Amino acid sequence: MARVTDHTRESVWQDFTDAERYLRYYISLADKYRTRHNVVRSLLLGAILVEAIIVIPFMSEIPSPWGVVATVIIGLAIIALTVFDATSNDAKNSAKLTVASEDCAILHIDWRSLWLDIETDAVEEYEARKRQRELLDRMNTIASRVELNQDEKRNVRAATEANEVMRGRYAETS
Repeated sequence: MARVTDHTRESVWQDFTDAERYLRYYISLADKYRTRHNVVRSLLLGAILVEAIIVIPFMSEIPSPWGVVATVIIGLAIIALTVFDATSNDAKNSAKLTVASEDCAILHIDWRSLWLDIETDAVEEYEARKRQRELLDRMNTIASRVELNQDEKRNVRAATEANEVMRGRYAETS
């Protein structure tokens, strides 16, 4: 006889799957911001190097209107990339999401522990519900610290992956 009701079991399973989704979503979003930050910084460095190493030193050898045009275009690119880099907050967002994903990884371990306790009848209904509420509070705290617009496409992908992984990992118990 189960020590936890089917309703609680299903509720914990869904929350455990959500924890997997949060983890995957925050990792994916952190990667997006980190990649964009690195691309912008690389393009900025490349534009500065082209300007400093190629355009300016060989200005006298480039036909007169083209040297000026190249200098202006690359200069505008440098300005645009610098302004974007300064205003985008990509590095900060990536760091914030990395911390959130690390917190979610720890939280995921605790969800797994609760799930295994339910599966092995090692926990009573009251204790399972209490632990579930505590874990949900922690999950909500993590989510509230992120404060970014949701990337719906990544969220859907994370949910799909989470469902597949959870069914694969726990197929015999879910």
